[in-house]
Amino acid sequence: GNSHAMALSPCSGSSGPLVVAVLSLVWSGSSFTLPGRSGVRSWGGAGRQSQARGSAGGDDLFERRELDLILDDIDAKSAVCADLPVALCGQVNGYLDTLLDAGSPVALAALDAGKLEGDWGLVYSTDPQTNFLPAGCRVAFNFSPTGPRKGQVEQFITVASNKSAKVRAKGDFEVSDSGVVRYEFSEVAATVFGMEVPVPVFFGKLSNFFETSFFDGRLWVERFQDKERNFVYNVYRYK
Repeated sequence: GNSHAMALSPCSGSSGPLVVAVLSLVWSGSSFTLPGRSGVRSWGGAGRQSQARGSAGGDDLFERRELDLILDDIDAKSAVCADLPVALCGQVNGYLDTLLDAGSPVALAALDAGKLEGDWGLVYSTDPQTNFLPAGCRVAFNFSPTGPRKGQVEQFITVASNKSAKVRAKGDFEVSDSGVVRYEFSEVAATVFGMEVPVPVFFGKLSNFFETSFFDGRLWVERFQDKERNFVYNVYRYK
């Protein structure tokens, strides 16, 4: 089924209107100006992959090596699919398809809270709902296990050009034996002028999920189909 792992988005169920309002508050409160489509924008996780983590499963594939190089470049230039040449996005998507077709090095049934522990940054996405993010935005998740298949999760949306602008959500997550990571946020806060302001959650908890397609401890890929049955990709890297 369709999955939109970025919970704080304008399209993810009951969280949508709330987060649009929060982000509008953050941007206006910090004098942040939305750029045009020609501006370079990014919401990917900063930093290199940890070479100490995960399986070497897909590393021998030519496509994996090329994908790592391209993702390094995309992250370093703070670029996203909306600002990349169409041909390059097609190349990345093709590499992802090859990687996913070869199989996940970590079996989805073996994915647990311990393997998710740490920080993950969104480095590549073809999901249209992420296009509303302004220049320099980065989306990251932190997972802290409290049991074999559960724990606490935080999501951060930060603005690189303005350190005082940030949206943070906190809640709980669970990992199913099919690789689906479900999470609920019970707390949301926006940082404006250096002060963190709690934001009421009017519809109870904000819930969403990752539908894992590939995981090796360093790269986490979600692939699902939109309403037109086109593939959509979200790619996270361990920070």
